[in-house]
Amino acid sequence: MPDALLNFDFGLATLRPAAEGYLQDVIPRYATAFCGPFRSLIESVIIEGHTDDVGPDRRNLRLSQERAFQVMTKAMDILEGRPEDSCFQEITSASGRGKQDLWYSIDKQLNRDKSRRVVFKIRLRDPALPQERKLIPPAVPAI
Repeated sequence: MPDALLNFDFGLATLRPAAEGYLQDVIPRYATAFCGPFRSLIESVIIEGHTDDVGPDRRNLRLSQERAFQVMTKAMDILEGRPEDSCFQEITSASGRGKQDLWYSIDKQLNRDKSRRVVFKIRLRDPALPQERKLIPPAVPAI
């Protein structure tokens, strides 16, 4: 993902015009790959929002979640009516991390602008596990 394309202004969860254009371009490609040829390899996709270190932790956690939701709902809008829509929604979630995982430069200086971001994390399947895992609850003895 191009550097700083899914970054946000301080205190806001509004997508910038460049970010909207980028998502308009790449979301259909991501969804086609995630739900097509690579579907058997992908466990889930997490759209993860972050903030900088300024402000109360509760506010930053809420703000990072709002950022992740903005990207997730934009992706859903873009994919509406496309064949990949339901698959993408099934495997994708939005998560806010607050100020965890701040962005530091090579010289170990905190970069607050780059810390206010959303990233896509792709969780791959464990090849040793069967593709269709059904959770079977343990038997509960009768009372």
